[in-house]
Amino acid sequence: MNCTATLALLAILAAAAPLAAQAPGKSEEPVPLTIDAILVKAAELPTSIKFVEGMPCASRQPRSYFETPDPEKLMGGQSMPAILKSIFPIPKRKKCQSFAAEKGAAGSVFLFEYAEADIDNARAFLPAYLWGDRGRSREHPEELIVHGDLVWILSFPRGDPAAEWYKERLRKKFRVPAVRKRPELLAIGNQLVAAYNAEDADKGIQVIQENAKDTQGWGLGQYLLGEFGTMKGDWQTAERGYRRALELHRSLEDPLEENIFWATHDGLGMALLFQRRLNEAVTVLARARELAPIGGLREGAKSAYNLACAYALLKRWPDAFAALKDAIAGNPEYRAHARTDADLVEARKRKEFQELLKQPPEPK
Repeated sequence: MNCTATLALLAILAAAAPLAAQAPGKSEEPVPLTIDAILVKAAELPTSIKFVEGMPCASRQPRSYFETPDPEKLMGGQSMPAILKSIFPIPKRKKCQSFAAEKGAAGSVFLFEYAEADIDNARAFLPAYLWGDRGRSREHPEELIVHGDLVWILSFPRGDPAAEWYKERLRKKFRVPAVRKRPELLAIGNQLVAAYNAEDADKGIQVIQENAKDTQGWGLGQYLLGEFGTMKGDWQTAERGYRRALELHRSLEDPLEENIFWATHDGLGMALLFQRRLNEAVTVLARARELAPIGGLREGAKSAYNLACAYALLKRWPDAFAALKDAIAGNPEYRAHARTDADLVEARKRKEFQELLKQPPEPK
């Protein structure tokens, strides 16, 4: 687990207690995802939450982005150059609703719809715009949800009950994997973070097992079980943890943060690879590779490298070569690693792999 995953753990845990009205219940039949359907109607609000005027925000970035004029209007109707859209993606439609709970602060939900060609640009741009290089913090606690061609920015203090009610509504009514806050698991989470930082996989697994009643339904806890299994090379334990985390995500019982969702696929694929269940590994690692824009270029390179190893063991040489080429493009360190990797012994006998693994010339 990298530092991003550690921060995600703390962010998910460190929150105020949710409203009593948010107790899990039977999910409703999902409603089609359109902006008009997603807007909250007054009759839907619980008595403890009300609409408020204006656009109150936890920090200024969401409102600034929402109020940015459409550049095409400023350009006299001319199409905006693609390079500018990639730097500052412009939504097709946008709406804002603001709420306040009795025991919370006023905040706003900003909802954006993008053209299919622009959604990946928005996914890449908005985290840096909202949080900068350091990621989410108390000063910038906004939550970002991306699903289909829609993006939500929830600008409330961390763990605010109105935000938690809104996310519960997304999960139940629209089947959107909005991450739950789990403050009741803070003590267990702190123990797991300490075990991970100490590289004490046995301790981490012990904590999860001793608290099985709580951790069995905790997506992040099951992901960490997979990480501890990976840490000690216990691939069956790793597989069990990763699979359970994905089950909880897909059922929406406890969705994962997007970067953890990618890492869970990558970890499961690696666990299957080391168990030499190669066809299963290829399927899972190919999915992890598809999720690479979420994890980032270097994380995507990791999935591509593991996928190359699985393909090579299956002697699917063109697929293995393409995946390894992608891995090296994302992280050149994989070139040196591939020269000695036991999974690539047969691949290295082939001319195309020998050319790929040659030491590149020094840049001028």
